[in-house]
Amino acid sequence: MAQTLYATYDGHVFIPEEKIDLLPNQRYSIRVEMSVSRGLFAPSHKP
Repeated sequence: MAQTLYATYDGHVFIPEEKIDLLPNQRYSIRVEMSVSRGLFAPSHKP
């Protein structure tokens, strides 16, 4: 089963932006990529 979710990293853990349907205390493989499409940068900002 694969899911895509958006989360914020607070320096220690990832905090999901929405409720997720995963079993607690299970091990999951996570692929991380920075998302700029969720309002991270202002439209005039050019990295």
